[in-house]
Amino acid sequence: MKAFIAGVAATVAIAGGATWRLVESRRAAASRLDVQSRVELAAAAVQAGQYEDARAIATQAIATATERLGPNDVSVAAGLNVLGMVDKYTARYDEGRRVYERALAIAERAAPDGSLLVADIDHNLGGIEHARGRFAEGEPFARRGLEIRKRVLAADDAAVAADEAALAALLDGQGKYDEAEPLYISALATFDRTYGPDHPDTAVALNNLAALYQARHDFGRAEPLYRRALGIKERLLPPDHPDIATTANNLAVLEKNLERRDEALALYRRALEILDRTLGPSHPKTAAVRANYEKLLH
Repeated sequence: MKAFIAGVAATVAIAGGATWRLVESRRAAASRLDVQSRVELAAAAVQAGQYEDARAIATQAIATATERLGPNDVSVAAGLNVLGMVDKYTARYDEGRRVYERALAIAERAAPDGSLLVADIDHNLGGIEHARGRFAEGEPFARRGLEIRKRVLAADDAAVAADEAALAALLDGQGKYDEAEPLYISALATFDRTYGPDHPDTAVALNNLAALYQARHDFGRAEPLYRRALGIKERLLPPDHPDIATTANNLAVLEKNLERRDEALALYRRALEILDRTLGPSHPKTAAVRANYEKLLH
């Protein structure tokens, strides 16, 4: 009987342990879903240009993931990745770089050979260096992100195209136009095929390819691309979104080069009004547009 009772006791103990592990597994899964939904909400706020809302949501997602899943869980890295995006768009470049590096360390421990999250963070590290004009420093991140993505996804996947466009922007910034141009064209072809004619990624790639042609003084090829990019952004984004201001400013520079002063001034004013409201007068983008406007005005 003792053996039998002991056997029952042992069975109860094993069953209890399995039940506990099952409950913990369900709790962890529920926590991951909760964090994932917060991260996605934060990313959507970034896309809408609502940066402080995005910061608050991402910060809460990171705190929740750290508390429930541990500081080295990939959910923490996903939240940090979005927080780094907010830092980039609000010109907190040093903070953003540190946030991305922390996210990358967590993601690389989870997947030493690379994962889509690692590729995402590499993509964004390249982006933050592009934002502060350190194009050569950002290039290795963009190249590795594209390499990882190509190993995991099909060559014509839209995420691969986004990496191509990101690498092209960093090459473009270094004056490597011959290498950048086919990457932009390849990305645009994939975006058009995958998303159709109107999509934010398409608009960004159009804007950047137009800027490349403008740098080559090929204004005839640049202008229709800028106008198409601006039209897409106007249809898809809120009227005071900073991305509209970016393309309006670039088109204004082109109009100035074509000696269309009135058109250029109107575009500069529109871009400046948007950036003053959304990013503030001290943001580097706002300052750059104001300098362009005042130089032409006076």
